[in-house]
Amino acid sequence: MTKRDYFREMYVEHGLSLKQIAEKFGCSCSLVQYYKSLDKKNGIDWDELRIQKNLSNEEFERRKKAFLVAIFDSFLKAKDQVDSVADPFKKVELLDKFTNSYYKITLTAKKEDPEIAVLDLITEIINVFCDIARKKNKNEVLKFFVEYSDEVKNEVKKKFI
Repeated sequence: MTKRDYFREMYVEHGLSLKQIAEKFGCSCSLVQYYKSLDKKNGIDWDELRIQKNLSNEEFERRKKAFLVAIFDSFLKAKDQVDSVADPFKKVELLDKFTNSYYKITLTAKKEDPEIAVLDLITEIINVFCDIARKKNKNEVLKFFVEYSDEVKNEVKKKFI
């Protein structure tokens, strides 16, 4: 296992904060945050994995199946319509409607689970602050957000979820 794998496991499976992980492995919080951000860019969202772990397996599977059924139904309706039209511009228009339907379904899924939506929003806001702090060489601000991002998320969750 790589260091990143250990960090992810401590965060997702054991519920440790970034600061606790850094202390446990004797490294900086910014290194742990770096790996977390790197994973997110590669499609591995630690926060989402933590939420999935905390949902019961039955509930997670139920939500996943409902989501997939909705997408599949939407796709079948769009495919039938696209197949029945000869005009390529109309086909593109119908495909655009399908993608809009997909977008609405994903938004609905997030609204159905407000914790995921709130965590996504908090994470994005923290990332924006960190990017601005990095560009402005405000290392103290950057250090603060890296060190306390989990605490900030938990406090905001308490207020909105």
